[in-house]
Formats: sequence, structure tokens, C-alpha cells
Amino acid sequence: MLCLSLISFSLPAQIHINEIQSSNANGLADEDGDYPDWIELYNAGDVAVNLVDYAISDDAADLNKWRFPAIDLPAKGFLLIFASDKDRKTGPYLHTNFKISAAGETLYLVDPLENILHQLPAVALSPNESYGAFPDGAALFKYYALPTPGATNLASTALEFSHARGFYTENISLSISCNLPNAEIYYTLDGSIPNLNSLRYTQALALEDRSSAANQVSTIPTTHGKPENEEKFHHWLWQKPKANIAKTNIVRARAYLATQPVSKIYSNSYFIFAEGADRYPYPVISIITAPQNLFDEQTGIYVPGVLHDANNPEWTGNYFLRGSDSERPAHIEYFENDGSIGFHQDAGARIHGGNTRDAAQKSLRMYARKSYGQEHFNYPLFPRRPAQAQFEKFIIRSSITCWNNTIFKDALSHQIVKDLNFDIQDYRPVVLFLNGEYWGMQTLREHNDERYLGILNNLDKDSIEIIDAWNSSDQPEYEAFKSFYSNEDLSLAANYAIVDQTINLANYIDYQIAEIYFANLDWPGNNLERWKHQSAGSKWNWIFFDLDGGYFDPEMNTLAYAQAENSNHWANPEPTTRLFRKLMQNEDFQTRFANRFAELLNTTFHPERVLPLIDAFTETYIAGIEEHIERWNFPASKSQWLNDISGTLKYFVVNRTCHLQDYLMEDLDIDVFSPQCFEDTNEIGRLKIYPNPSEGLLQIELPAAKTSSEVVEVYNNLGQRVEQFLLTTNSLAYIDFSNFPTGMYYLRLVSNQQVEKLIIH
Repeated sequence: MLCLSLISFSLPAQIHINEIQSSNANGLADEDGDYPDWIELYNAGDVAVNLVDYAISDDAADLNKWRFPAIDLPAKGFLLIFASDKDRKTGPYLHTNFKISAAGETLYLVDPLENILHQLPAVALSPNESYGAFPDGAALFKYYALPTPGATNLASTALEFSHARGFYTENISLSISCNLPNAEIYYTLDGSIPNLNSLRYTQALALEDRSSAANQVSTIPTTHGKPENEEKFHHWLWQKPKANIAKTNIVRARAYLATQPVSKIYSNSYFIFAEGADRYPYPVISIITAPQNLFDEQTGIYVPGVLHDANNPEWTGNYFLRGSDSERPAHIEYFENDGSIGFHQDAGARIHGGNTRDAAQKSLRMYARKSYGQEHFNYPLFPRRPAQAQFEKFIIRSSITCWNNTIFKDALSHQIVKDLNFDIQDYRPVVLFLNGEYWGMQTLREHNDERYLGILNNLDKDSIEIIDAWNSSDQPEYEAFKSFYSNEDLSLAANYAIVDQTINLANYIDYQIAEIYFANLDWPGNNLERWKHQSAGSKWNWIFFDLDGGYFDPEMNTLAYAQAENSNHWANPEPTTRLFRKLMQNEDFQTRFANRFAELLNTTFHPERVLPLIDAFTETYIAGIEEHIERWNFPASKSQWLNDISGTLKYFVVNRTCHLQDYLMEDLDIDVFSPQCFEDTNEIGRLKIYPNPSEGLLQIELPAAKTSSEVVEVYNNLGQRVEQFLLTTNSLAYIDFSNFPTGMYYLRLVSNQQVEKLIIH
């Protein structure tokens, strides 16, 4: 045994990591019937080596992470180890105590003295693909569509393309090759999976700008009727594009040896425009999938299809399929604004949303799964969240889901309230191409699931529970809380304290204020979700999402609407208003709610803050709006779009604050001040204050008075009254502000509500 060990140490260089598979979808199974990752070792020497106390690791800081048992690796022999995290050193297979990430991680093979024998750099692999040496034990590694665990590695079956996927300004001649002798390449240009009935590659493909070619998939109706004869449906129904739309070349290719596929399926998009990548100022997404996955009457999830019921047209159709039955395999490519490739991978696609599934342009939810090759989308989709660079799923949200022509209402709302006490969904405008045809402007959005909440709040996603407006019966803890607040008097301090211990009041108050401010017509009977981390002391929080139903009526008294007691309307049925209504009977809560509302009306929701945000969104989307309109006939026109932004969004923002101030003052009997809600009537002339800015001592003059005295109120920048003075008219008064904190204040003359701004420094 001692002699064998000495021989082993004298020949360390003959042991190599020879092949790995980090995304074993359905290839080699272990003794349990699972499909773990695997690592293959190869002994290139002429002498057997006993691997006792050799180790393999995926951690440079712990090279001895998993040690081998006393097992011989024969000369020119192979040893297979499953990287399963099962940690087994006996039985039919060896199992390490770690797994390999499909996204790639470095592997280390070390001898008993911790000398690194072989270090294999991180590589990302597609499902059932492996990465191995060729020939066995060589320094050169290749990708294999046909792995050979425990056997000699073949020549690489990877396909090589003469041009990388992406944007080009001139026509290209695309060559495809395979190093495997006698292999033949088959390809498609319509998204279909290549097979032996597809086009056989015999010469380079001439690719050009196809935009003048006849439309194909965009001529397939994606709703059940037409707008002119389906007026009762509020979502925009399908119409034929006005002209030939922009197109890209989609090439899918695969190598075959005789009748067997010997390579993975390659899916590449080639955009050929005179402007190249400058054609679009947004990221571009290309989704490639077999046409039957989206548009077939039986299996297509983007069309009404066989599941459409003419007696219930708004809620039936293939696009209302949900769950795993609705998911279709696809390949997604994400290009940045400059045309560079961000990421590309196989994934799953589902239709996303509620009733908006019957709109012409639909929202898509994209899934990363190990069965497709990678468990995550490893890319920072949202530059404003640089730390968030890994997603299990995300949404490509339709612009038609907006309840009018503004198309960015929901994303705008989230940016307006991004600093409040709840999480928001980030956004990014994108252009979508679906099976090679321009599909319009859509918006990339985070999916508000357990993982999203876990990342934003640094919590374990597996311990987060989400409930919506109607399924709390499945959550005993919340159901007990609902029974409590339904049957108890929340005006009592003891009961209010229980509520405070159960829900995050700061979150709840900000959430209610935001929904009330935006006058959301699709809430609280819909779009109502709460979440909680299942740990001691954690509280229920409310999730802010889907504001497409907001901004319509600046005069709407949503404060009363959100407390409606006898409503049977779907949008605010009594069970969904009960908690807020009963909390508003508590004086402490009412005061806290009113003060916070007053603060936000003068900061977060102040027109001077919100209007520039609307302008910024308009400027972002305007560059692509005309091409989008040609594709979908929605909005009606660029001018109509701009008019709706002005007449709906801006009109709402300018007028909303003052109406809400009135409702707070009338319904809650409180004084809420917002300077933009008052105008100078000039009944008694202007209120004069100087010096302004002031260091503390202020002179006030009231000329042309009609009364013997006037009341002047002082408000801080949050709209809170901090002082008031009684001044004699036709005279000068001096007021000492030296004990006031520095900042901006407003002086209001009570008799005519004239307001003057004052700065203390």
C-alpha cells in the first residue's frame, strides 16, 4: 500500500478532469433515478492511481471540500462522480457534497498534499450539454451535444457560425460548419425545430433586411373579434398591421449523423438594418419558438384557439391557460441598446396577466429552468438594481394593458412611489421581435413573487408567503386576523395594538395612500396582495402592483371609496374595504394616516415632482411610438397618444392634490395645506414679507386692508401648520423665526388664502 501511494504521488499530472455536465436535464440517471450534475476523471498515465485522500472542490478557499475514498483509477481509465450534494463514498456511484452551477463555476482537483493537479475554468452549459477534453486528457476543451460519461470523448459536435448573432448594417453570407465527419446540418428560418425534414445546409445563407417581405405571424388574429364590432370589450382587439413591419432573420440549426441528432439546437437572430443597432434606442428581445407553440389552433397560447367560447369571449381562449400546461419552450436573446448581446438561452414562455390576456398584444412571462439549460437568467435586467443580476422569471409586459392610450401608466406609478414603504417593480422599455417579426414596444418588469420579495428584503424566499384578496382561507394565521378585526372594535387601544403587532402599519398606510391617490378603479377588489416572512416577529405587508386602472378621475373620492361599507361592486366589495374602514375609526391611526397623507401630497405627489417624471417617460417612449402604432393600430396616433398623456395623466396630477386635500379636510375634519391649491384673489392686496430668504427676523406688511386684523398661518414644507399670528392691518409687524429649523415655509393669509413662500437659512 505504501508503494502504491508513492507511485500515485510521483505521477500526479496523469490525473485530469476530463468532462463535466452541469445541466443534466434527462441524460445519465444516478441510482436514485435523479439526474445530477457529473464530473469525469481520466488517468492519462500507464499506471493505476489510488485516489485515497485526493479531493475535488468548487471552492478555492476549501480545496479539500470532498475527498475521495480508496478507489483505483486504472491506466487510461475513467471515473464518474455525480456532483449531487448527496455526499456518498460507497455504492454504485460516488457523489460529492456539492453541485455545479449551470451558469459555471471553477473546479479544482488536488492531491493529498493539496497540490492542484487540474483547474477547470467556469463555463455555462445548456441542458444535456457537456464540456470535455479532446482528445482525452488534452488541454483543449470543447462543447459536446452528445456527452460520453465514463467513455472516450468524441470530436466536438458544436456548430460554428461565421457571424455572431446581432445587428448588421449590410447583407451577410452566413456559413455554418460542424467538425464531426459525415455530419449534416439541417436548419429552419421560421422558428421550427430543425429535423431531417427541414432544409439541409449545403451553402452559405444569404441574409438581408427582410422588412419589405410579406408579414407572416403578425397576420394571425390574436383575439376573438375586431374593435368595430366588439365595442363592449375594453381591451384593444387585434387588427392587421398597417404595413409591412420590421423583421429579423431567425436561424435554427442542428447537426445529424445518419438519422440521429448529434448537436444541440442553435438559435440565432440576425438584424440587418441600414441603421444597424441604432434603429432602436431600447434593448431588443428576440423570442424564437416553434410556431405551433403560439399560433396553432390546438396548442398555440397566443390565440383564442379551441378553448375560446363565444358565450364567454372575455374570459376564454387558449391564452387563458395557466400553470405548466400553458408553458411553451422558446429561445430568448436579449440585446442591449448598443446591439451587444446581453444574454441568450432556452427558456419557458407563458402568457401573463388577468383579463388582459384577451388583448391583441399580450404580456409574456419568461421562466429559466434547469430542464431548459439554466436555472436562472444571469443578467442585470434593470440597471437601477445593479445588485440584482439573477432572475428565475421576469415579465415582458404589454403596452396595451394600459386602460387608455398612455402605455406607460403602471411603470410611471411605480417610479412615482419608489421611495415609499413598500417594494416596487422596476421597469425597462424594450422592443420585442417574435419569431422574426416586430412585435412592438413592451416593458420589462420584475415579477412580484416570493423570490423578488426575498431579494429586495434580504430574506429567504422559501419562507415567504403571498396571499391575495380572496384566498386567505388557505392561510390560517391571516384568516384568524381577519376574524379578529372583523369582530372587534379597533377604536380601542388594546385592539389597535394587536393590529399594530400583526401588520406593518407604515407599509399599509403608504400603500393605502398610493392607491387612493391614483384613484385605481381596479382595486381593492382586484390587484390586492399581501406577504409575510414566516419568522418570529414578522408582519404582513401589502404589495403595490398594476396601476393600469388609475388616473381617470382627479375628483374621485377614493378615500370614501376605499371605506365603502355596503358596496357589492367587484372593484370594492365590503370584505376588501373592511380593515381600512375599521382602522379609520381609531383616532391614533386616523391622525397618523392624515399626517402622512398631507406629507406625501406636498412631496411625493406634488405636481412639481410628478410632471417632470411624466415628461421623462414621454421622452423615453416617443422614439418608438410611431412604429408601434403601425404594428398594433394602438394608440390611434402619435398625437392622440400625446393628447392622452396631457389630458389624462397631466390633468390628473395637476388637479388631484387639491381634491384630495378637500376630502381629507372634510371627511377627517383636519387642516391639510398644499400651496398649489390656493390662488391670490387680490381682495386685500399682496402679503409682503422681507427679507426673504431670512435668517430669522421677518417683516410682514398687509397693505390695503379691509379688516382691522388678519390671521397669518405658517406651514412647513410637508403641509403641516406649525404656527399662526394675528396681525393688525395697515401696519408693519415683525416676527422672529430664529428658532425655526432652516428650510422652506409657506405663509397663508386666511382671509383670501393668499400664499407666499419663505426661506429660512
